Amino acid sequence: MKINFILTISILCLNINFYAQPVLNAVNFPKNYSTEHYRVKNPTNLTPGGSESNQTWDFSSISETSLIRTINLVDVSTIPYSSSFPQANLCLKYTNVGSSNSDYVYYKQSSTLFETQGFTDGNSYFVYAINPLTIFEFPYTFNKVINDTKQNSNQSNLDTSVSKYDAYGTIITPFGTFNNVIRVKSNQNPNYTIYDWYTTDPHTYIMTLVVDEKKSNNNEAFIYKEITSLEISKNQKDNTISIYPNPASSQINIQIPNFLIIDKVVLLDIIGKVLITKLQNTNQLDVENLPKGVYIIQAYSGGSKLEQKFIKN
Repeated sequence: MKINFILTISILCLNINFYAQPVLNAVNFPKNYSTEHYRVKNPTNLTPGGSESNQTWDFSSISETSLIRTINLVDVSTIPYSSSFPQANLCLKYTNVGSSNSDYVYYKQSSTLFETQGFTDGNSYFVYAINPLTIFEFPYTFNKVINDTKQNSNQSNLDTSVSKYDAYGTIITPFGTFNNVIRVKSNQNPNYTIYDWYTTDPHTYIMTLVVDEKKSNNNEAFIYKEITSLEISKNQKDNTISIYPNPASSQINIQIPNFLIIDKVVLLDIIGKVLITKLQNTNQLDVENLPKGVYIIQAYSGGSKLEQKFIKN
């Protein structure tokens, strides 16, 4: 009888866990985040699948994808023109494949809200959120609906947005199986419905499906492959930066492992005095005017910092 009682309790616990509804809170947002963003080729036959609780969305049949950009969570203070977005405390950096330039999307996160603040290409183009769009309200629970309006500085009219946490469960992509995933269904344009899948703890992107309600052959789909915190930790432990040529006389090239994007490069002298800080085209640094000697390069990626010495001859 005692054994049966224990087994019954165990089964009940398993069932409770299975039916538990994932909840997203502000504390679930990671401090370090890097991911690769892939476009799905020929997504015409993909459908969003079921809604409600304990769904299984199987997209493992996706066979053709192309890497289009990397996305990094970066320190707002290190980003060009961050002072133009004084309310922002979180920023995602988007770097397209084959490009040395990046776009930056700014957000404001509090204990109760997550909302947009604006966009810049890091050069001269700015979009400000005159009326910010609320993306999440915390705690973000199953069946929560957010009705909001938004207006950016490049718009003359208000847009209406409706989003709903409409389902949760397990999603399978070519990059793995993810449990306790939430799905958000949103409409900012009457012609399109957007489905986003996220993990909740930590909060990360898994997949996006854009359904064209007018043309069935015009859908778009994107999947994300996270560069895990374990990989980042290994990079920090190895303290590996590739600097070449080393020694150098005019220009050095800088690379860090696992395709991480460099957000900022700092050059210091041997006693730690900052000589150069660079936020754009961070894979190259002009050192021609430096005196001969030993210097330190610090490379920042997300919340990670790696450093290496090089010799100027």
